[in-house]
Amino acid sequence: MVEINYFIDIILPIATFFAVAWCLPTFLARFVSMTFKGLIMNGIFSIGVLIVLGASYMWWVGGIDAGEGSILSALWHSLRFALIWAPVLVLALIVQPQRWRPDL
Repeated sequence: MVEINYFIDIILPIATFFAVAWCLPTFLARFVSMTFKGLIMNGIFSIGVLIVLGASYMWWVGGIDAGEGSILSALWHSLRFALIWAPVLVLALIVQPQRWRPDL
């Protein structure tokens, strides 16, 4: 039986995904237009990056030689992991329009 380290195996990945879910859309807001379309593009790209990061993390934790179907399993667990980081991402996207400045 494998012993689980509470901090390294649970708290650190959750805190990392919280930080990425907040910082990624904030960083990408510099490069997209300050419109509703830019906000949607920012959200779609951020969701895509976080799903890929989550799937690669789940694949890495699950073991590299887990057998066939491990990528789909990692993707499924990554989407379940989205229940944790998705609210943070939505909040980060909601506050983006507050930083928009009208062109004078």
